[in-house]
Amino acid sequence: MSGVSISGSVLVSRIIPLKRILCLCPFPVPGKDLTDPVEFKVGMAISDPYLSFASPVQMEMEPLYHLRDDKKLVTSLMRNNLPTSGEEFLRQLGFRDVGGVAIAFPMKQDLAASMVHDAQLQYAREALAEIIGKYDTDVNNSLGPFKLQCFIDDRLTITEVKTMANEEPEMWEEIIDVDGETLAPNEASMHAAVALNSFLWQHTGGWRN
Repeated sequence: MSGVSISGSVLVSRIIPLKRILCLCPFPVPGKDLTDPVEFKVGMAISDPYLSFASPVQMEMEPLYHLRDDKKLVTSLMRNNLPTSGEEFLRQLGFRDVGGVAIAFPMKQDLAASMVHDAQLQYAREALAEIIGKYDTDVNNSLGPFKLQCFIDDRLTITEVKTMANEEPEMWEEIIDVDGETLAPNEASMHAAVALNSFLWQHTGGWRN
């Protein structure tokens, strides 16, 4: 893997102050046969500069074909769909002040995700890390935003998300609505936002920091 995969706590300690964390999350999309999903999208979410909460990000991207358990094919097809440079990636993202990247799993209770082996999702995460780890956005900084990477391995259930939202509603207001329901639970970006919010809760204290 070309990126520097480190722990979440180390990423938070190394990130430049007032830089954001970008979260990427492979999210399975059922094919025609619901027992055999073969596609996934890359959900994205971004933190605020103070690392206190996460917001889902919509970025135009075609569905990416998973093709079973062949990581090389996954990486090749992802590379064809992702921007070719870090500068272009950040331009399309709409945020240039990214300081690090966290690569997550989707929530546990999603139907499509439950039909995909964890190993397949891990191949997708490793492929993402490899591709973006080769982006070079700052010639003066060998550990640029795409090279400062960690994995988020925790996978929350919707019930767990609602419990956390009850404790810190401000932190979850872009994910949980006033009735306590998830906003667009089938959107890949929402799964990235849930993972990143949970990460911030654990490593920075979230809204309370």
